[in-house]
Amino acid sequence: MIKSQTKKRRALQWAACFTTILVSVSLAAATEETTRTQLWASVNDVPISEAAVREHVRAYLRRIGHTKLSESRMATLEKEMLKKLIEEELLYQEGRRQGLVVSEEDIEVGLARIRDRFSSDTDFEAALAKARLDPAAIRKGVERSLLIEKTWEKLVSTPENERRQALQKLTTRATIVISTQDSGDDFVN
Repeated sequence: MIKSQTKKRRALQWAACFTTILVSVSLAAATEETTRTQLWASVNDVPISEAAVREHVRAYLRRIGHTKLSESRMATLEKEMLKKLIEEELLYQEGRRQGLVVSEEDIEVGLARIRDRFSSDTDFEAALAKARLDPAAIRKGVERSLLIEKTWEKLVSTPENERRQALQKLTTRATIVISTQDSGDDFVN
């Protein structure tokens, strides 16, 4: 019993750890991928594909211990995840615009945190293979995640409502195109 709980907890940690990284890697590859999957949105000409949104949804469902929700709840969750991906892309672009960088040391610490969640290098490499990721993709995802976090911290280090206002300013300056949802305005407000 304890062994299965530990195994389940480890699986949940894996899902939580790689959610942002998988999405970051998905977004980084989105330009190449949009010819194969439907484009759901773009932020200043950076595409966000259906595949990226759905991967984010799957990772979220794994994290909460579900595999499927009702059709209406799935549609709502997809809208929420698309909004989150748009916000993360806005923050990433703003960080780059401001010239923010993530130090190699911070990237290495982030990578070490991920590796440390596994009992061995073999387990870590097996998990990467299962997720079809390579070390370079993980590194890029960690760097992207840290830059998004750094941008948030630089934008506003005060209450959430002020963060939302700062994000809204970024949204109004950006060109955001929603391709396939019923009410695109719901995503960016």
